[in-house]
Amino acid sequence: IFDDELLRRVGNRYELTPFAEQLLPACLEALASVHRVFDSGAAFDPSASRRTYRFAISDYASALIGPYIAEMINAAAPRAGVEFTPILRSLVNLAPESLRPYDGLILPRGYLTEQPHLDLFDDRWVCLTAADNPAVTDELTLRHLAELPWVLSYGTDAALIHPVRQLRMLGLNPRVEVTLDGFMALPSFVVGTNRVCIVQERIVALLADADAVRAWPCPFDATPVCESL
Repeated sequence: IFDDELLRRVGNRYELTPFAEQLLPACLEALASVHRVFDSGAAFDPSASRRTYRFAISDYASALIGPYIAEMINAAAPRAGVEFTPILRSLVNLAPESLRPYDGLILPRGYLTEQPHLDLFDDRWVCLTAADNPAVTDELTLRHLAELPWVLSYGTDAALIHPVRQLRMLGLNPRVEVTLDGFMALPSFVVGTNRVCIVQERIVALLADADAVRAWPCPFDATPVCESL
């Protein structure tokens, strides 16, 4: 089919050629899709399943509901495993084809359309500063968001975060000082600095040192979060 060598003999065994190495991930995904097609009509016994169930999920949602998902699967399928992987922008942009290797994708409702979904929980956005930040005392304003340095999630992919997109529509481009690939570590980069960040409110309750930060209502009408499966 490929008119290229896929295996080469090394001593008494075979190794994949570089071309075969490139093909391998796509072949594994294709085979997984084929298995799902032919297994769909068979009776499913969770207690006998030895599959690893894969979910694409943010670190925020994983911290909040990941343990419950793992507990539910373990209770129904004690021989199965659960794998949580980060959400990549390509996963969203190339859906639904990109979702074939996954059993579930958990992200805010509205990022994917025309896909079946189940709403899981709601949250709202808050801004965080250090508790001792002298620049913010009585209230946080849009002027603060324009002047203070930011720690921001996902860098160039920050447009995926609704409130950041809303700020840019208001003509405010955050002055980003630190970029992280996720949400859970954002507060750590605010403590002891004059930085500001925007996070889901439920994260605050998970912080080990919640007194070191101060949560402020967003000084604009930030769209609430509805995490969906």
